[in-house]
Amino acid sequence: MTPLSLFVMFFRISAVTFGGGIAILAMAKTELKKRGFPDEDMAEIAALATAMPGPIATSSAWLAGRKIAGIRGALASVAGILVPPFFAILLLSGFVMAHRDSAPLAAFFKGVLCAVAALVATLVWGEIRRSLVGKGKWINILPYALVVGLILWAGLHPLLAMACGVGLRLILPGENRWTC
Repeated sequence: MTPLSLFVMFFRISAVTFGGGIAILAMAKTELKKRGFPDEDMAEIAALATAMPGPIATSSAWLAGRKIAGIRGALASVAGILVPPFFAILLLSGFVMAHRDSAPLAAFFKGVLCAVAALVATLVWGEIRRSLVGKGKWINILPYALVVGLILWAGLHPLLAMACGVGLRLILPGENRWTC
């Protein structure tokens, strides 16, 4: 893919996506998969983008663009992500503020919330399936269970619970501990 095609793809995704970075990440995964981008690379990009400081949308666009077309691809992808919301906010903010108590506008945003929830659920389910389904992957459920248990039942801080989950995964058997 060329930097221009990356710009257009991310522009289209950003122009029709509500819900922020996770929703954009889900749509980018779908679009990149159509273009032959490997699932393993997309999983790596998703993990890195959520761990990087800053918005997930720009981080994932940067990482995907860089992987596909170098620095020019990264810059084009980030520009494609940023241009639509910039102009949408610029053009629509006055209207939304003037009609913020409107029932139809509230109904529109409730519908958007449902669509975003479906996109996020699809992304999460896909990552869980990728991590837990397959020969020998069942063992990956133990760190998940440990983290959830430490947070919900032991009241441990999420960062400490995640560190315990990573520690458990390091001592569990497996050929490659970092690919699920």
